[in-house]
Amino acid sequence: MSYTQRIFFIAILITGFFCYSSVIAEITVDPIGIIVSLENEDQETVEMTLSNDGEDDVAFEIGFTAPPEEEERGGPRRDQPEGRGILIAERCQWSNWDFEQYFDAIDGLDYERYRTWNQVEDVDFNDFDFMWVGNYETEAWVGQYNQNLERIEDFVDGGGALYRPSGTNLHNTRPINPGGLVYNGNQSQNQCPLQLDPEENFLINYMNENDPFNWEWGEGQRLVGSGCAHGVFLQNDIDDLENVDWVQIMAMGNPTDEPIILTYQYGRGFVLASTTVDGFLHNNPANYHWGRTGEAVIWYLDFLSAPKWIEAVPDEGIIEGDDSQIVDINFTPEGLDDGVYELYIEIELSEPVEERDDFEASLIQISAIMSIGIPTVSISGTVTDARFGNPIEGAMLDVADHFFVRFTDREGEYIFENVPASIVITVTAEDFLPHVAEVDVEDEDVELNIELLHSTCLPSEESFNWMLEPDMEHTFNFVVDNDGNGPLTYRVD
Repeated sequence: MSYTQRIFFIAILITGFFCYSSVIAEITVDPIGIIVSLENEDQETVEMTLSNDGEDDVAFEIGFTAPPEEEERGGPRRDQPEGRGILIAERCQWSNWDFEQYFDAIDGLDYERYRTWNQVEDVDFNDFDFMWVGNYETEAWVGQYNQNLERIEDFVDGGGALYRPSGTNLHNTRPINPGGLVYNGNQSQNQCPLQLDPEENFLINYMNENDPFNWEWGEGQRLVGSGCAHGVFLQNDIDDLENVDWVQIMAMGNPTDEPIILTYQYGRGFVLASTTVDGFLHNNPANYHWGRTGEAVIWYLDFLSAPKWIEAVPDEGIIEGDDSQIVDINFTPEGLDDGVYELYIEIELSEPVEERDDFEASLIQISAIMSIGIPTVSISGTVTDARFGNPIEGAMLDVADHFFVRFTDREGEYIFENVPASIVITVTAEDFLPHVAEVDVEDEDVELNIELLHSTCLPSEESFNWMLEPDMEHTFNFVVDNDGNGPLTYRVD
């Protein structure tokens, strides 16, 4: 007689506490999310502590990125570049082309225009987010540009974005890009191949999605035109750039197989450098022609520029094993309109110079929210056990749509300060059911006391084991009891 023996296991899945942690690579961050409320002329510094609970050293680097654009998210988000631009250019010597028309074409763009370096002698470049410096100017003009290079390097190093086209076959005095990069030679470069997939570069992606001619730029696509660049940047010179850790080659020369367009990070900011002859190219635009990139370059510069209202000091370093590092997050809202501003603080963790082979780079994100000139309130209260009224220590309060978390202390107390808008808070604690609270923020501080429920799963049977002959069947009966004060959600598999 043959038979099949089957053992059935009952799995009860209980809806309850879920785990949140800011621990990546044994690094913890405190606080998890920062909110400040300031007036326009104020400044504030908040200490953020990075703790390394492991034995090995961990390198960190801090940057900032904008949160996803959603209609329901607060803050003064606009349909045009959010930064402030500066154009320094005379009317280009080639066909008297004026790049200002690209700035004017972007509705509502905040920018200033200067023609000579004497005009910007007393201008503070740090008042701007991105800069476009003219192309195909006179020898004297280029010489004055080089004399202002230190100022421009300071601007980029502080988080600004610079576009510096430099292509011409007439320069004896050659413009110097931040970090010391100078173009080489003057041979015409034609039909130059692109090096990047659109997903790897904002400018290329933008041209594909927004240009009215519906480009399909991609790796291997060539920039149309003869004489689209004069000269190249030698790879050896790129490798020797000072204060530069990241370089992205966008296009190569033809026939000279060296870069003609590249983006590189200089300090906290970025440089888009090219040997393209912009006065000529922008005067003769065509499909897949660099002359179609005018407005897109401004969008790209705005995308690259770092926010001026927030800064991390230091923004990189090494946290030794079983040690911590304090990072000052500085808020400086001068010149900003009243409103709510948010960025993600991104903390990239990596392996210090070849110390270990088993470490994978990780990323921690927390929210940084700054309100300027608008009312804010505090939300505070206690989290307790609904059955016995005991305070719950270590309960987690997580604000929806933000990387922002607070925990209760030994008395079960918590506080959110400087809250500028209504929020949704999810409260969780081990052995308790989650609780979601919608908090409407008006003009007064809010006291929100939360009682957490719990449930228990008590099946009458732990398991079932039965031998079945062919064509036999058997029904198992069991009961699940819940002696908690909250609903039990379960599933039988």
